[in-house]
Amino acid sequence: MKHLLLTLMIFLVGKAFSQTDKLYYEQKAFDLYQNEILDSFPVNKKIKIYQHAFDFHPKAFRFSIPNCLENIVWKNNEQFEEMTTYKERKIDFDSSLDFSKINKKQFKIKINGKGNFPKLLISSPHIEKGNNKRIFINLYEKHSERKEYIYHIEFNINGKIINWCRSEYYEIIIH
Repeated sequence: MKHLLLTLMIFLVGKAFSQTDKLYYEQKAFDLYQNEILDSFPVNKKIKIYQHAFDFHPKAFRFSIPNCLENIVWKNNEQFEEMTTYKERKIDFDSSLDFSKINKKQFKIKINGKGNFPKLLISSPHIEKGNNKRIFINLYEKHSERKEYIYHIEFNINGKIINWCRSEYYEIIIH
């Protein structure tokens, strides 16, 4: 009985520690979106979200400049780089987001990137080149192939959310 109890405690403690590292920035960004952003900018349809964070990061994924953040001016996307060591460290374990507290009336969990709009996509964490004290994540709320809202979230090095803002992207086709 003692061995069974000891084994169970080791498993639970190990699982608890792994949950604190797992998807740190992506999970915090999603929680902010679910708990605060949707209150300010509600979406009338169910939003499709994806179970695994790295399914959202195709090689051609573009990181959008957070121009709407206060007192900050950037020139182009080349000023940002992906936090490669963070991403490499996370590939070694299951990269699932924690949806245990999700509002199932607002979200539909999908296994792959297929599905109708609206969709929520999460960028991997980025930093400014030469400055790793500020971390940025973009949440892409896609309503069609040509319309999306981008929520730019800024973290400090300790993972605390400093600020966030919203920008809109429309693709206009002229015939």
